Amino acid sequence: MSIFSVENDRTGNSTYTLFEKILYVKKAYATSYDLMYGANVSITNTFDEMMMVKENAGQEEGKGYFHYVLSPEEADDCSAAQMYAIGCKVAEMIGCFEGHYQVMMTVHRDTPHIHAHFIANNIDDMTGLRMNLNRSRLMMLKQRVNEILQQEGVSLIRGFS
Repeated sequence: MSIFSVENDRTGNSTYTLFEKILYVKKAYATSYDLMYGANVSITNTFDEMMMVKENAGQEEGKGYFHYVLSPEEADDCSAAQMYAIGCKVAEMIGCFEGHYQVMMTVHRDTPHIHAHFIANNIDDMTGLRMNLNRSRLMMLKQRVNEILQQEGVSLIRGFS
């Protein structure tokens, strides 16, 4: 079974930790430039572009982003290239999930188990409204991720993780 989790830091993923979180998912020993992807955002200026959307919408305070991790089943034996292809599709899907959001994706290969990180701005860059990721929306999001995993022949997500 694959795992798609929502990660929270000690601040509740506040805007103040967005820069550090982006640095973390882009760390050189875990990934490389060719394993990074941006949906509606560049991978070189991710923080500045996400903050511009927040500032334009007057949404600089409070929860600043969503951090998701997708870990395929070990038996799937995904390569970095395969995880990148899956991650790009998932990032694009998150970017247009009930709105228009900026999403940066990186594939980490610093552990024996390859996985993808997604940092998603929680402010819709068209409307300026904040995304509320409640339990039912999370279930819908996971169902959409499952559709991508099924297309790619990778084990599906089961329940909440």
